[in-house]
Amino acid sequence: MYTIGFCGMSHLGLCYSTAAAEKGFKITCFDFDKNKINNLKKFNIEIEEPDLKELIYKNKNNLVYTNDILALSSCDFVYFSFDVNTNNKGDSDNKLLTKNLEKLIYNLDINIPLIILSQVPPGLTRNFYKIKKKLYYQVETLIFGNAMDRSLRPERFIIGSKYSTDVLPKNIASFLNSFHCPVLIMRFESAELAKIAINCYLASSLSITNTLSEISDSIGGSWAEIIPTLQSDKRIGEFAYLKPGLGISGGNIERDLATIKSIGLKKETNIKCINSIIELSKYSKQWLFRNIKNHINNNINLKIAILGLSYKENTNSIKNSPSIELLNKIKNSSIKVYDPLVKNINIEGVIMTDTVYEAIKNADILVIATAWEEFRSLDLRLIKSQMNGNIVLDPYKILNEEALKKLDFIYNSIG
Repeated sequence: MYTIGFCGMSHLGLCYSTAAAEKGFKITCFDFDKNKINNLKKFNIEIEEPDLKELIYKNKNNLVYTNDILALSSCDFVYFSFDVNTNNKGDSDNKLLTKNLEKLIYNLDINIPLIILSQVPPGLTRNFYKIKKKLYYQVETLIFGNAMDRSLRPERFIIGSKYSTDVLPKNIASFLNSFHCPVLIMRFESAELAKIAINCYLASSLSITNTLSEISDSIGGSWAEIIPTLQSDKRIGEFAYLKPGLGISGGNIERDLATIKSIGLKKETNIKCINSIIELSKYSKQWLFRNIKNHINNNINLKIAILGLSYKENTNSIKNSPSIELLNKIKNSSIKVYDPLVKNINIEGVIMTDTVYEAIKNADILVIATAWEEFRSLDLRLIKSQMNGNIVLDPYKILNEEALKKLDFIYNSIG
């Protein structure tokens, strides 16, 4: 059985290394942040993903966390799994990634193959191939809140190499084949762009869905009735992104939109469609504020309850979260918030609560900003008795609209 190294222990490296350990491989995990490694040794795991903590504990005998970068030279091959930070516009800062990748290559035995798993702009891998010949790039397609399932059961592996005709080293091929899915080998640049292309297609689906859903509302239609007609079309399909929402968040898709926009500007290609997707996402994300601003203007002492801070359910990530954007826009209001996983935010005047009903008590407006499953079972009559007002903003249709209307709530949703 091979020993596989991972350099970088944030979300990306943590999920992939745990999946590899679950497959029975011995894993050596390193990070440049010593505190992060020390916390992992104590099973103090800050990343929230379904099944992640349980699988780490289950496979603790196959997982070694170390502060010694030289330990990676005892592995059969190594993944560079450093997460890249982005700003609110999706722009990446690759300086630290490049610096850490250089450190790894300098300290890694020259004969050990290295696979870049991090999201990188097209051209970066080939530049590093000049100093590291046994180098590959692998596309990651994790989804926050569903990362372990996708790590363990990928649809396919997309591998970048110097040439598309290259044969992978036996140990890498054996590891990838253990997941029983296709392995697509292509040039470095093709693989790097493949990752961006996947997210661009997802972003376009989300944007078209939100656009058509709003039109459906404006003419008295029901987007929920239209979804099955699209899912049954083989050209679109049952897994298409057809549920309307609050724009694109989380950082990953925004990063790829920003990257492809930057490339298009440099190469002088037509990127109007990319610009439209970015603008449509911004517009969709402002749905909450558009529906709440009139009430704020008419009542300076408005009490607002916001349920959900993470950008989507099953994660504690608030990157570009619609909730956070709303909180930064609404002023002169009393605001209480609750989220199952997010417990601290640095926004002045916002009160964090330990339970849903603490947040709801005496509220004039209730906002369901994240589609957490636990919100579906809320006691509507108890909500009615706890709130002062009767306005509910529920973009994801978490609550029962008919039941709320029977209780004289004013209910707003998308689609």
